[in-house]
Amino acid sequence: MIPQWTHTWNSRKSIREGRPGPKMKDHGLTPDEYRERDIVWVAQFQVTGKKYAEATVNAIDRVHRYWGRHCEFMNVETHQHLATCAPENFRVYADW
Repeated sequence: MIPQWTHTWNSRKSIREGRPGPKMKDHGLTPDEYRERDIVWVAQFQVTGKKYAEATVNAIDRVHRYWGRHCEFMNVETHQHLATCAPENFRVYADW
């Protein structure tokens, strides 16, 4: 037995008709108003910083501690060793 379709395809209706368009809540702002809005957003982000999940913060802290221990073991300065971005540094750290 072949099941009956409860909805028939209407080929006259465009696919885009059913989708809502992007919301334009900032429509009509001048360039100075856009700049002022962005300055406020950036200032707020710099104060609060990015909010990570607790598990992510713990993982970042753990990697930071291990990197410090690794650099102490290798007798190198942590920030300078990281800033060089040499692939060999990261391979040695991963093997350590």
